[in-house]
Amino acid sequence: MMFVGLAFMSCEPMEDLHDEVDAEIANRPIAGNIDYTMVEEDYTADPEDGGLGLRFPNFNSVTDAQNLIPEFLAMEFPVWGEGSIANVTFDIYAPVVTPKTTTYYEVTTEDYDSYEATEKYNNFDSMSQIYTFLNDKYPDVEDRTLVVLEYKYYSGQLNYLINGFLYNDDQWQLIPGLTEDDYTLMGEGYPNFSNVEEAEAKLPIFLLDLYKYEDLPAGTVKPVLYQYYNGSTQNEVAYFVFDGTSWSLYDNLVSQTAQFGYTDGHWAVSYTHLTLPTKRIV
Repeated sequence: MMFVGLAFMSCEPMEDLHDEVDAEIANRPIAGNIDYTMVEEDYTADPEDGGLGLRFPNFNSVTDAQNLIPEFLAMEFPVWGEGSIANVTFDIYAPVVTPKTTTYYEVTTEDYDSYEATEKYNNFDSMSQIYTFLNDKYPDVEDRTLVVLEYKYYSGQLNYLINGFLYNDDQWQLIPGLTEDDYTLMGEGYPNFSNVEEAEAKLPIFLLDLYKYEDLPAGTVKPVLYQYYNGSTQNEVAYFVFDGTSWSLYDNLVSQTAQFGYTDGHWAVSYTHLTLPTKRIV
C-alpha cells in the first residue's frame, strides 16, 4: 500500500506539469510567414466578412495601403503573433492626367520667323524653343489641354514630327507621337491605324522594340500619341505599363509589394520603397 501511494503521489505533479506545458503551447502565438496577393473581396467585403469595406478593389494612395493592410492582416491571420511576416501585393489607384480638350496645329514658316533662334533654318532644334512657342501661342491655356503639334526638328538631320504636348499644373508635358516609318514598321499602309483596337494590339509590341535598350523598371508607364482613321484622322493618347517583360494598356492601377511584420502586439509595415503619387503625368 505504501508503494502504491507513492506512485499516485508522484503522478499528480507530472500531470500538472503536462497541463502547464499544453497550456503554454496552446497560448503561444504562431509566427507565420506568407506571400499574399490581395483579391477584390479583401478590399470591398464588409469587415464582418473579412474585408476592409472599401468602395473599389484598390487603395487610393500608398498611405492608405500602409494604414489599412495591418488591419486586414489582423483579420486574415488572427492567431499569428510576434515574429510573423507577410509580403503583401496590392493595387494602388494611380491615374495619369488625360486630355480634356485637344487642338491641332502645324507650325508655319511665319512662326519660325518670329524667333531669332529659329528664323534662319525654319525649324526647332531644342525642346526649350518648342515650349517657348507653346507658351506664346497658348498664353491662357486651360489644364488638361492637349496640343497636337506638327513641326520640323533638327537633331543631326531634319525630322518632320507630330508630337503631343499636354498642359497641366503650369507645365507642358511631351507625349511622343509616331512617325510614318513607325506606322510602316507596324504594317500600316497609311500613317495611322484603322481603329483604336488595332492600335492597342500593335503598340505594346512596338514599345517593346522601342525601349529594348533601356533598363526600365517594372511599373514604368509611357504615353503614346497616335492617329487612327474614322472618316477623318483622329488623335488619341494611350498609356502603357511595363511589367518587366512586356507592355500592356495601363488601367490606372499599379501593383506594389510591401513587407509587413508583427511586432510589439500589432502589424506594421517593415519594409517598403513605395513613393508613388496618387496622380501624375508620366
